[in-house]
Amino acid sequence: MEITNRASRLPWIYVGGMAVVIAVNAIMVTLALSTYSGLAHKDSFSRGLAYNALLDSLERQERLGWQPVIAVAAPGADGRRTVTLEIADGDGRSLAGAEARVTFVRPVGSASPVALGLSEVAAGRYAATVDLPASGQWDARISVARGRDRADFVRRIFAR
Repeated sequence: MEITNRASRLPWIYVGGMAVVIAVNAIMVTLALSTYSGLAHKDSFSRGLAYNALLDSLERQERLGWQPVIAVAAPGADGRRTVTLEIADGDGRSLAGAEARVTFVRPVGSASPVALGLSEVAAGRYAATVDLPASGQWDARISVARGRDRADFVRRIFAR
Protein backbone atom coordinates (compact mmCIF):
# COMPACT_ATOMS: atom_id res chain seq x y z
CA MET A 1 0.00 0.00 0.00
CA GLU A 2 2.82 2.36 0.71
CA ILE A 3 4.16 2.05 -2.83
CA THR A 4 0.89 3.25 -4.33
CA ASN A 5 0.81 6.29 -1.99
CA ARG A 6 4.31 7.33 -3.14
CA ALA A 7 3.45 6.74 -6.77
CA SER A 8 0.29 8.81 -6.48
CA ARG A 9 2.36 11.83 -5.28
CA LEU A 10 4.67 11.87 -8.32
CA PRO A 11 2.29 13.78 -10.64
CA TRP A 12 1.76 16.43 -7.97
CA ILE A 13 5.52 16.82 -7.49
CA TYR A 14 5.85 17.34 -11.25
CA VAL A 15 3.01 19.90 -11.24
CA GLY A 16 4.57 21.70 -8.26
CA GLY A 17 7.96 21.88 -9.98
CA MET A 18 6.42 23.32 -13.13
CA ALA A 19 4.48 25.85 -11.03
CA VAL A 20 7.78 27.04 -9.48
CA VAL A 21 9.35 27.39 -12.95
CA ILE A 22 6.33 29.34 -14.26
CA ALA A 23 6.32 31.62 -11.20
CA VAL A 24 10.05 32.41 -11.55
CA ASN A 25 9.63 33.11 -15.28
CA ALA A 26 6.66 35.40 -14.60
CA ILE A 27 8.72 37.36 -12.05
CA MET A 28 11.66 37.65 -14.48
CA VAL A 29 9.45 38.86 -17.34
CA THR A 30 7.76 41.41 -15.08
CA LEU A 31 11.10 42.77 -13.88
CA ALA A 32 12.52 42.88 -17.41
CA LEU A 33 9.55 44.81 -18.80
CA SER A 34 9.31 47.25 -15.91
CA THR A 35 12.99 48.20 -15.57
CA TYR A 36 14.22 48.75 -19.15
CA SER A 37 12.33 50.42 -21.94
CA GLY A 38 14.61 49.06 -24.66
CA LEU A 39 15.39 52.55 -25.97
CA ALA A 40 18.98 53.71 -26.15
CA HIS A 41 17.87 57.34 -26.65
CA LYS A 42 14.66 59.13 -25.80
CA ASP A 43 14.31 60.49 -29.31
CA SER A 44 15.51 57.59 -31.46
CA PHE A 45 13.07 58.37 -34.28
CA SER A 46 14.43 61.89 -34.83
CA ARG A 47 17.99 60.60 -34.59
CA GLY A 48 17.18 58.05 -37.26
CA LEU A 49 15.80 60.74 -39.55
CA ALA A 50 18.92 62.84 -39.01
CA TYR A 51 21.10 59.91 -40.08
CA ASN A 52 20.41 60.60 -43.76
CA ALA A 53 21.55 64.19 -43.25
CA LEU A 54 24.75 62.84 -41.67
CA LEU A 55 25.34 60.55 -44.66
CA ASP A 56 24.79 63.48 -47.06
CA SER A 57 27.26 65.59 -45.08
CA LEU A 58 29.88 62.83 -45.20
CA GLU A 59 29.36 62.42 -48.94
CA ARG A 60 29.84 66.19 -49.52
CA GLN A 61 32.97 66.08 -47.37
CA GLU A 62 34.29 63.13 -49.39
CA ARG A 63 33.71 65.04 -52.64
CA LEU A 64 35.71 68.00 -51.29
CA GLY A 65 38.75 65.77 -50.91
CA TRP A 66 40.34 67.96 -48.25
CA GLN A 67 43.29 66.32 -46.53
CA PRO A 68 44.50 67.71 -43.19
CA VAL A 69 47.89 66.96 -41.66
CA ILE A 70 48.24 68.00 -38.04
CA ALA A 71 51.43 68.19 -35.99
CA VAL A 72 51.94 69.05 -32.32
CA ALA A 73 55.42 70.19 -31.33
CA ALA A 74 57.15 69.38 -28.07
CA PRO A 75 56.43 71.87 -25.28
CA GLY A 76 58.53 75.01 -25.18
CA ALA A 77 60.04 76.64 -22.10
CA ASP A 78 56.61 78.02 -21.15
CA GLY A 79 54.99 74.57 -21.44
CA ARG A 80 52.93 75.51 -24.48
CA ARG A 81 52.99 73.52 -27.71
CA THR A 82 52.71 74.79 -31.26
CA VAL A 83 49.98 73.13 -33.28
CA THR A 84 50.30 73.28 -37.07
CA LEU A 85 47.65 72.18 -39.53
CA GLU A 86 48.28 71.90 -43.24
CA ILE A 87 45.27 71.39 -45.48
CA ALA A 88 45.30 70.43 -49.13
CA ASP A 89 42.28 70.33 -51.43
CA GLY A 90 41.30 67.40 -53.63
CA ASP A 91 43.88 68.39 -56.26
CA GLY A 92 46.74 68.65 -53.75
CA ARG A 93 46.81 72.46 -53.69
CA SER A 94 47.01 74.33 -50.39
CA LEU A 95 43.60 75.28 -49.02
CA ALA A 96 43.88 79.00 -48.35
CA GLY A 97 41.29 81.25 -46.74
CA ALA A 98 39.67 78.64 -44.53
CA GLU A 99 38.62 78.82 -40.92
CA ALA A 100 40.17 76.02 -38.85
CA ARG A 101 39.43 74.86 -35.32
CA VAL A 102 40.87 71.96 -33.34
CA THR A 103 39.52 70.41 -30.17
CA PHE A 104 41.83 68.06 -28.32
CA VAL A 105 39.97 65.29 -26.49
CA ARG A 106 41.64 62.73 -24.28
CA PRO A 107 40.50 59.23 -25.37
CA VAL A 108 40.95 57.92 -21.83
CA GLY A 109 41.15 59.71 -18.54
CA SER A 110 39.34 62.70 -17.19
CA ALA A 111 41.15 65.61 -18.85
CA SER A 112 38.78 68.29 -20.12
CA PRO A 113 38.68 68.95 -23.88
CA VAL A 114 40.91 71.80 -25.08
CA ALA A 115 39.52 73.86 -27.98
CA LEU A 116 41.40 76.42 -30.03
CA GLY A 117 41.06 78.39 -33.22
CA LEU A 118 43.97 78.36 -35.64
CA SER A 119 45.22 81.35 -37.61
CA GLU A 120 46.40 81.13 -41.19
CA VAL A 121 50.16 81.73 -41.26
CA ALA A 122 50.66 80.81 -44.93
CA ALA A 123 48.43 79.55 -47.74
CA GLY A 124 46.94 76.31 -46.45
CA ARG A 125 48.98 76.37 -43.24
CA TYR A 126 47.33 77.19 -39.92
CA ALA A 127 48.89 77.43 -36.47
CA ALA A 128 48.20 78.18 -32.82
CA THR A 129 49.71 77.44 -29.43
CA VAL A 130 48.06 75.23 -26.86
CA ASP A 131 48.65 74.19 -23.28
CA LEU A 132 47.71 70.51 -23.09
CA PRO A 133 47.25 69.41 -19.47
CA ALA A 134 48.99 66.05 -20.05
CA SER A 135 51.29 64.25 -22.43
CA GLY A 136 50.17 61.13 -24.24
CA GLN A 137 47.46 60.28 -26.72
CA TRP A 138 44.85 62.82 -27.76
CA ASP A 139 42.16 62.84 -30.41
CA ALA A 140 42.41 66.01 -32.49
CA ARG A 141 38.92 66.85 -33.75
CA ILE A 142 39.57 69.13 -36.70
CA SER A 143 36.89 71.36 -38.18
CA VAL A 144 37.61 73.25 -41.40
CA ALA A 145 35.22 75.63 -43.16
CA ARG A 146 35.63 77.75 -46.27
CA GLY A 147 32.60 79.54 -47.62
CA ARG A 148 29.69 77.08 -47.59
CA ASP A 149 31.99 74.04 -47.53
CA ARG A 150 32.75 72.34 -44.24
CA ALA A 151 34.64 69.20 -43.25
CA ASP A 152 35.34 67.49 -39.94
CA PHE A 153 38.16 65.06 -39.24
CA VAL A 154 39.54 63.15 -36.28
CA ARG A 155 43.23 62.36 -36.01
CA ARG A 156 44.96 60.54 -33.14
CA ILE A 157 48.13 62.33 -32.06
CA PHE A 158 50.76 61.64 -29.43
CA ALA A 159 51.94 64.67 -27.45
CA ARG A 160 55.35 64.11 -25.87
